[in-house]
Amino acid sequence: MANEVTKVDSPFDLQSMIIPMLMMMMFAVLAAVLPTIQAQAATATGQTFVGLEYNPVLYARPQLQWVNLVTNPPNTALVSASFFNDGPDPAYISINNPDTWLKLNKGESQDVTALGGQRRIEIIYYKTDPTQSATIRVNGKY
Repeated sequence: MANEVTKVDSPFDLQSMIIPMLMMMMFAVLAAVLPTIQAQAATATGQTFVGLEYNPVLYARPQLQWVNLVTNPPNTALVSASFFNDGPDPAYISINNPDTWLKLNKGESQDVTALGGQRRIEIIYYKTDPTQSATIRVNGKY
Protein backbone atom coordinates (compact mmCIF):
# COMPACT_ATOMS: atom_id res chain seq x y z
CA MET A 1 0.00 0.00 0.00
CA ALA A 2 2.89 2.33 0.49
CA ASN A 3 3.70 2.32 -3.23
CA GLU A 4 0.25 3.23 -4.49
CA VAL A 5 -0.21 6.50 -6.32
CA THR A 6 -3.46 8.26 -5.95
CA LYS A 7 -4.68 10.18 -8.99
CA VAL A 8 -6.37 13.41 -8.15
CA ASP A 9 -8.86 14.76 -10.65
CA SER A 10 -8.17 18.40 -11.34
CA PRO A 11 -9.74 20.84 -13.79
CA PHE A 12 -6.17 21.89 -14.75
CA ASP A 13 -4.38 19.38 -16.92
CA LEU A 14 -0.73 20.38 -17.25
CA GLN A 15 -0.33 18.84 -20.70
CA SER A 16 -3.26 20.80 -22.14
CA MET A 17 -1.87 24.05 -20.65
CA ILE A 18 1.61 23.86 -22.24
CA ILE A 19 0.70 25.29 -25.66
CA PRO A 20 -1.32 28.25 -24.33
CA MET A 21 1.45 29.04 -21.84
CA LEU A 22 4.10 28.95 -24.60
CA MET A 23 1.94 31.22 -26.76
CA MET A 24 1.59 33.74 -23.93
CA MET A 25 5.34 33.70 -23.37
CA MET A 26 6.00 34.25 -27.10
CA PHE A 27 3.63 37.24 -27.19
CA ALA A 28 5.26 38.72 -24.10
CA VAL A 29 8.72 38.44 -25.65
CA LEU A 30 7.48 39.80 -28.97
CA ALA A 31 5.83 42.78 -27.27
CA ALA A 32 9.10 43.57 -25.49
CA VAL A 33 11.27 43.24 -28.61
CA LEU A 34 8.94 44.75 -31.24
CA PRO A 35 9.78 48.45 -30.63
CA THR A 36 13.49 47.71 -31.08
CA ILE A 37 12.86 45.75 -34.28
CA GLN A 38 10.68 48.55 -35.67
CA ALA A 39 13.31 51.19 -34.89
CA GLN A 40 16.03 49.15 -36.58
CA ALA A 41 13.85 48.56 -39.63
CA ALA A 42 13.04 52.27 -39.87
CA THR A 43 16.71 53.18 -39.67
CA ALA A 44 17.63 50.61 -42.29
CA THR A 45 15.04 51.96 -44.73
CA GLY A 46 15.76 55.62 -44.03
CA GLN A 47 12.41 56.28 -42.39
CA THR A 48 13.75 57.96 -39.29
CA PHE A 49 13.61 61.66 -38.61
CA VAL A 50 16.75 62.89 -36.84
CA GLY A 51 15.48 66.43 -36.24
CA LEU A 52 18.46 68.28 -37.71
CA GLU A 53 18.38 70.99 -40.37
CA TYR A 54 20.23 71.53 -43.63
CA ASN A 55 20.15 75.18 -44.77
CA PRO A 56 22.23 75.82 -47.91
CA VAL A 57 21.92 78.78 -50.24
CA LEU A 58 21.89 77.74 -53.90
CA TYR A 59 23.01 80.15 -56.62
CA ALA A 60 21.06 79.15 -59.73
CA ARG A 61 22.33 79.88 -63.23
CA PRO A 62 21.10 78.69 -66.66
CA GLN A 63 23.21 75.52 -66.59
CA LEU A 64 21.83 72.53 -64.72
CA GLN A 65 23.27 72.23 -61.20
CA TRP A 66 22.55 69.82 -58.37
CA VAL A 67 23.31 68.89 -54.81
CA ASN A 68 23.53 65.20 -53.97
CA LEU A 69 22.64 65.04 -50.27
CA VAL A 70 23.59 61.37 -49.90
CA THR A 71 27.15 61.57 -51.22
CA ASN A 72 27.81 65.09 -49.89
CA PRO A 73 27.06 66.58 -46.46
CA PRO A 74 24.73 66.00 -44.69
CA ASN A 75 25.25 62.50 -46.18
CA THR A 76 21.61 61.60 -45.70
CA ALA A 77 18.37 62.23 -47.56
CA LEU A 78 15.97 64.94 -46.38
CA VAL A 79 12.52 64.24 -44.99
CA SER A 80 11.22 67.66 -46.03
CA ALA A 81 12.47 70.93 -47.48
CA SER A 82 11.20 74.46 -48.07
CA PHE A 83 12.59 76.40 -51.01
CA PHE A 84 12.58 80.23 -51.11
CA ASN A 85 13.48 82.14 -54.28
CA ASP A 86 15.12 85.44 -53.30
CA GLY A 87 15.52 86.40 -56.97
CA PRO A 88 16.32 88.45 -58.88
CA ASP A 89 14.81 86.10 -61.51
CA PRO A 90 12.59 82.99 -61.59
CA ALA A 91 14.26 79.68 -60.80
CA TYR A 92 13.42 76.03 -61.35
CA ILE A 93 13.87 73.19 -58.86
CA SER A 94 13.50 69.46 -59.24
CA ILE A 95 13.67 66.70 -56.63
CA ASN A 96 15.46 63.43 -57.48
CA ASN A 97 14.45 63.66 -61.16
CA PRO A 98 15.70 66.36 -63.55
CA ASP A 99 12.84 65.69 -65.96
CA THR A 100 10.12 67.38 -63.88
CA TRP A 101 10.61 71.04 -62.88
CA LEU A 102 8.81 73.36 -60.51
CA LYS A 103 9.03 77.08 -61.29
CA LEU A 104 9.61 79.48 -58.40
CA ASN A 105 9.12 83.15 -59.21
CA LYS A 106 10.99 85.77 -57.19
CA GLY A 107 9.55 85.89 -53.68
CA GLU A 108 7.76 82.55 -53.97
CA SER A 109 8.34 79.49 -51.79
CA GLN A 110 7.52 75.82 -52.07
CA ASP A 111 7.36 73.09 -49.43
CA VAL A 112 8.29 69.53 -50.38
CA THR A 113 7.83 66.54 -48.11
CA ALA A 114 8.89 62.95 -48.64
CA LEU A 115 7.52 61.63 -45.37
CA GLY A 116 5.99 58.25 -46.05
CA GLY A 117 7.25 58.27 -49.62
CA GLN A 118 9.23 55.49 -51.22
CA ARG A 119 12.16 57.82 -51.73
CA ARG A 120 13.42 60.76 -49.67
CA ILE A 121 14.84 64.01 -51.03
CA GLU A 122 18.23 62.76 -52.18
CA ILE A 123 19.15 65.16 -55.00
CA ILE A 124 18.09 68.79 -55.51
CA TYR A 125 18.40 70.00 -59.11
CA TYR A 126 18.18 73.72 -59.86
CA LYS A 127 18.55 76.14 -62.77
CA THR A 128 17.22 79.36 -64.32
CA ASP A 129 16.24 80.48 -67.80
CA PRO A 130 19.04 81.66 -70.13
CA THR A 131 20.73 84.96 -69.10
CA GLN A 132 19.06 84.86 -65.68
CA SER A 133 20.14 84.05 -62.14
CA ALA A 134 18.50 83.45 -58.78
CA THR A 135 19.34 82.78 -55.16
CA ILE A 136 17.43 79.89 -53.60
CA ARG A 137 17.40 79.36 -49.84
CA VAL A 138 16.70 75.83 -48.65
CA ASN A 139 15.39 74.89 -45.23
CA GLY A 140 15.67 71.10 -45.15
CA LYS A 141 15.04 68.64 -42.34
CA TYR A 142 16.52 65.19 -41.92
